[in-house]
Amino acid sequence: MLPAIITLPRRIASRVRHFFARMGWEFWLSNAVVLASTVLGVYLAARAGLETAVEFEAIRADRDNYYLRQSVREEVRYNLEVAETILAFAERRGMYRHNIEGIPKFKYFIMETLRESPSTLATPTRILLGVQYFYDDVNDILERTHNRYHSVPRMRKLLRKRIDRFKTEILPLMDADLARLRARLRKAGVVVEPPGGPPPQAVPAS
Repeated sequence: MLPAIITLPRRIASRVRHFFARMGWEFWLSNAVVLASTVLGVYLAARAGLETAVEFEAIRADRDNYYLRQSVREEVRYNLEVAETILAFAERRGMYRHNIEGIPKFKYFIMETLRESPSTLATPTRILLGVQYFYDDVNDILERTHNRYHSVPRMRKLLRKRIDRFKTEILPLMDADLARLRARLRKAGVVVEPPGGPPPQAVPAS
């Protein structure tokens, strides 16, 4: 009994060697190929899924950014109309005060909303700062005129210069940025609405 137990591991090892020898190298090669193919297939499928998810997220972000920047552009167009209306009023009446009835007010809803949006940092810095500086400068000019620090002729000169500068330097950047995003989305098969129609009209001051 004891000799049989002692020789058991040797007999098992011999049978295992015999089994592997009988299978032949073709068997092991084919199984190795199947295993490698399975691993490679799983890897490629996972990678393709990840790339698709990343691409989808990039397209979604571009679409959201497009509509957000388009909204900023439309708000800017309205506020430019307001500034032009104030200029016309000051030229016609020779005066300016904040509380004069009929003078339209600037709108800042989109810019204020932009502060809370995760898309803010994706907007080109020069555009963001250009719009913010324009609003700050225009409000400063009007505030100084209201407090009689600026004369109306000086207000008209400063405001005209600031409006023209914005239209020349920042507005083309905004339009080019929207066109670039629109083209990228179109290439990805996403159709978005282009900016259309004339700017919203500010109510003329009497």
